Amino acid sequence: MFYKLRPDFSDWNFSKITPATYICGYCGTKVSSDKGMYLKDKAMGDSYANNSKAFGVFICTSCNLPSFIAESEDGSMIQVPGINYGNSVLHLPDDVNEIYEEMRRCYSVSSYTGVISLGRILLDHIAVDWGAKSGQSFQQNVKYLKDNHYIAANSEKWVDLIRQYGNKSNHKLVINTQTDAQNIIKFCEMILKTNYEYQFIADNEI
Repeated sequence: MFYKLRPDFSDWNFSKITPATYICGYCGTKVSSDKGMYLKDKAMGDSYANNSKAFGVFICTSCNLPSFIAESEDGSMIQVPGINYGNSVLHLPDDVNEIYEEMRRCYSVSSYTGVISLGRILLDHIAVDWGAKSGQSFQQNVKYLKDNHYIAANSEKWVDLIRQYGNKSNHKLVINTQTDAQNIIKFCEMILKTNYEYQFIADNEI
């Protein structure tokens, strides 16, 4: 999610530190920043005046917002806020876009089960936007999308996968995985690009 700071409170009292290259979780820009506050390496002693590794709080050179970057005890990298998975899609209705972007934001905070639930809601919104009756069940909306060719025939297994993920999440104590969430976002992005972004290009630019 992108935030814009008040212009009268937009300057940081930062130090110059060992730079980190990362994708900003706020604006989505890949940056290299040496502005921020470093995590001290205890092995370097009290006199050490800079970070030995690119760990700490870094100020984005694009949007001027802070990200925390460090290494966990198991060796994996931590970045807060995390990165939105997938890509934004152009020419979406407002409600469809908001749900899709909410899916991506859920992923950035490791809320993978939330991503799955939103995937089902997103398909319901897409179906209604393309003419399905409001208030139908998820299964009816998926059938509508299939019957009206908004979902390619070779993509039906993906839709069934979303249905199965959703049923597990809604009716059983199942925690969905990062891979589950990635798969759903990829599939929804494909449907949205095909039926909205690429269709807009075909209608207006070809």
